[in-house]
Amino acid sequence: MKLEIKFRHLNSLLTWLKSLSLAGRESRERTRFIEVCLPYIKQVEEKRFTLIKENCELNEKGEPQIKDEKFLFKEGGQDKSNRDWNAFLDTSYTDIDIKEGNHAKVKTVRDLVLNTDQKFEGKLAEDYDKWAEVFEKLEL
Repeated sequence: MKLEIKFRHLNSLLTWLKSLSLAGRESRERTRFIEVCLPYIKQVEEKRFTLIKENCELNEKGEPQIKDEKFLFKEGGQDKSNRDWNAFLDTSYTDIDIKEGNHAKVKTVRDLVLNTDQKFEGKLAEDYDKWAEVFEKLEL
């Protein structure tokens, strides 16, 4: 079995997990879960930079040009980059294998998500709903 979370919702889940005040085993398992997710975060960051680089004016070193702390996109490049980025976030998932090594981490995070008494609103409420859907489907 695999834990599949859309990349669109992964960062907010990890940010929320980091904000929780936990002790002992829960804190350790949360930290371990976050470490398991780091390669996915790196993959997301690399994809974002690739999309920017494909759609920006490049300097002599082949890096995106920046002016006034903003990327200099080619004509229509920013829109294309944003469209491609949103498509990537909606169609790409983690595929964390829930084996013995990850079982306790995923179970702890599942319990934190499904048993929280925190109140959510706005975008975070929408993200929470997506996290809950993912973890409700898991049979641990």
